[in-house]
Amino acid sequence: ANFGVTTNSAVFIRFDGGTGNDNINITADSTLSTSSLDARAILGAGTNAFKLLVDGTLTGTPSSIICNVDGGKNDDTALFQLTNNISERCFVVLNASLGLGNDTARCELDTGSFDMFNSGTSITAGQLAVDFRGEDGNDTLAVTREFNGVLSGTGCQLDGPLDIRLSGGIG
Repeated sequence: ANFGVTTNSAVFIRFDGGTGNDNINITADSTLSTSSLDARAILGAGTNAFKLLVDGTLTGTPSSIICNVDGGKNDDTALFQLTNNISERCFVVLNASLGLGNDTARCELDTGSFDMFNSGTSITAGQLAVDFRGEDGNDTLAVTREFNGVLSGTGCQLDGPLDIRLSGGIG
């Protein structure tokens, strides 16, 4: 699924992977203004890959992205890439519960262009919450400023809450 400028809208995406080896790609490549994206993926029994690329600014009062990924019993990958701003009163929540297998969950922040900020006129700054649970297996869980395998930027403005929870399981 790929969508551009979204204004005063709600986008819901649901995916149930079943037994095959699936690749799911969601790209928000422009501004979300006073809008929301709610994505839910159940990866199923195969070896699956999920990717969410947010390449646009979240702006408006409020705009949000909530993404939940549930893994299956094989080796799954969940990749979340953020390249732009989360403005005041906007939030992004990324959850991955990967299940069995040797799984990977990564949140990549392009710190050359990613910021969470408060313009100074709002008491509620932009927010990012990441909750990755590895469960059974030898899992890799990370939040990084390595974007597409390359160290990006020199840093970013974090003028808002950044909540990171990485929980391994048995393995």
